Formats: sequence, C-alpha cells, structure tokens
Amino acid sequence: MPAGAVPVVFASHALTYLAPSRRAELVALLAAEGARRDLAMIVNESDCCGVDLFAATPSTRDTAARTSATLATATWQAGRPTVTALAVTGPHGAWLAWAPRPVPAAAGL
Repeated sequence: MPAGAVPVVFASHALTYLAPSRRAELVALLAAEGARRDLAMIVNESDCCGVDLFAATPSTRDTAARTSATLATATWQAGRPTVTALAVTGPHGAWLAWAPRPVPAAAGL
C-alpha cells in the first residue's frame, strides 16, 4: 500500500456469518493495526455484528428495530479510535435513514 494511503475495510451483512470469537479476533486485529497506522472500518451489519463490536456498550435499539442494520464507521487516526453510527438501513441496503451520531468506543480499541 502506498505511503500515506489509509486502508479501508468494508463489511456488509458478512460478519454475521462469523462466530463471535472470530468477530472478536477481527476487532483485535483492526485495533492493533489502528494503533500502528490510520485505518477505517465501514460496516453495514446488524448491531451485534457491526457497530456493537466497536462500542463501549451494546445498542439499545428495540427488538423490532434490530431487523434493520446500522451503517457505521470505526476509524483510527494517530492511534485514536472514533466510532460513528451513520444511518439505519433496511435489509441489504434496501433503504437508508441518515442519522449520524457518535458512539463511545470500546476500551482496548
């Protein structure tokens, strides 16, 4: 990768197919890399398989709302993690309701 380029990792309705332990491994790998260089992760996943992986506390959206997904980013700049929920999306991106909000980052990111 060229010097100065920021790697971007993207997952849309894919992380749900990983076991929870494998999702945790992915987050640990991203956090280690993010501590070393600028990095971005973009997810469009159900909360438990996406934004919640990077959040200090799990989503409080109600059960009906959990049939949708959250488009979110986890970014590391100068080793500092930032998590942002950008939108709620329908199944596989059928619709999008833009509602950006910061999400407290999990310890250890």
